[in-house]
Amino acid sequence: MVRLGEHYLVELARCDSRVLSDSDSIENILLRACKEANAHRVDHKFYSHPDKSVSGVIVIEESHLSIHTFPKQEYAVADFFTCSDAVIEEDGIALLAEKLSSGNYGFSRLERGLLPYHTINIPKEAKLDNGSMHSPTALNHVILEAWGIEPEKLEKKETLEKPFVEAAKSGGQVILYSNFHNFNPHGTSGFVLGDKSHTTVHTWPEHGYAAIDVMAPEGKVDIDRIAKSLLDYLQPRYHGKSTLERGSVYSPGYNTHINAW
Repeated sequence: MVRLGEHYLVELARCDSRVLSDSDSIENILLRACKEANAHRVDHKFYSHPDKSVSGVIVIEESHLSIHTFPKQEYAVADFFTCSDAVIEEDGIALLAEKLSSGNYGFSRLERGLLPYHTINIPKEAKLDNGSMHSPTALNHVILEAWGIEPEKLEKKETLEKPFVEAAKSGGQVILYSNFHNFNPHGTSGFVLGDKSHTTVHTWPEHGYAAIDVMAPEGKVDIDRIAKSLLDYLQPRYHGKSTLERGSVYSPGYNTHINAW
């Protein structure tokens, strides 16, 4: 079985709240993590919110590295999506945890775009549990695996950027930044950054496949509406959808825990 991408979902607890509230520090740390992982930056943006939390993304040639911080909870949530075996994600994650002074962090590695067509393998513990597990940041994360899409819809950023931005807005996501760029020879990577939220897409036209993620604070953004809008536009022949709870090193069933309490 062949996979097209790797997606690391990272949870970092007991971090230094002073670092988490400093946009410049978070930007520098993620840039260092990107370099440590051997990823290649295309663009990056970081924003400081009124509550001193920070949201940011590094768009890389291989896909993206993003973070949302929660200083009051001494917590951060990060995602590292890549499509190149040359990227050493775990080295970047280790540096990120070190520089945030995380007392406990964990990650889960998901294989995206499994060939032949296959639904994503989400640990049973990762599925949304309607609040039965303590989650200090209360984030929900929709993961879509969409197959059988017309290649013309996936080849160029011009056919994806407007529908994705409009879908994000339709669900109530406040748009702070968006970046869509084309791969060579084909395919598109796109990121829409909001207030502690994001909507992303990475495409493989040759397989009619798109990896889509929508993450936002619970009750702040209608992530299911965003997902439906995107599926209505892309019209995949079939798709898989999973909803995860983010914001707790225990809720997603992570396979790695370091520096436990």
